[in-house]
Amino acid sequence: MEIDYAVYSLSDRFYEKYPNPPYKELLKKKERGYACLLIQSHYGYFICIPYRTEISHKYAYHFRKSSRSQEHRSGLDYTKIAIIKDIS
Repeated sequence: MEIDYAVYSLSDRFYEKYPNPPYKELLKKKERGYACLLIQSHYGYFICIPYRTEISHKYAYHFRKSSRSQEHRSGLDYTKIAIIKDIS
């Protein structure tokens, strides 16, 4: 299986299409935008997993070897995943 990935931020257009509310679980851009790992599936979807500096729950991939992770509980937060069908 081949996996394509890149690091992106979600656009203003995305936040206009998916406002909070009603999409309460998306991170609010002005408060904390998505700097995320973007994975392209072979089914026409993109999976956006946001990087967070402080994660206090177990539903995440916690970084262990970065300099930031030595001072913070940083990682990829699975509770705020956004699945996107069309990002163009």
